[in-house]
Amino acid sequence: MLVMLCAAPSTNVSKSSSMIAEEFFAPSIVMLDDLIMTIQSGNPSDTISEVKIFDDGTLVRTIAGCGSSSCNYDLSNMTLGDYSVEVTLNTGGKFNGTITLE
Repeated sequence: MLVMLCAAPSTNVSKSSSMIAEEFFAPSIVMLDDLIMTIQSGNPSDTISEVKIFDDGTLVRTIAGCGSSSCNYDLSNMTLGDYSVEVTLNTGGKFNGTITLE
């Protein structure tokens, strides 16, 4: 099952030919194969610092960021169910979403 949350619309930014073009997309939290969570910050220069997973408002897991704008996390050791996820970026920005482990 594929579950995807996008927190904001995508934006493409292009610079003149003398500058590097950089693309920005909506931050996302996606479940792959029901137990692998992929998080993307939406901006290549915004790295993921911390991920918090909540069950009915109770913090059940805190995961260190991977130091990249895209991180994969194996959640196979967690109980199946619905969870809220809060992602903190190196800039201090945050976004959140929900995931389902099946």
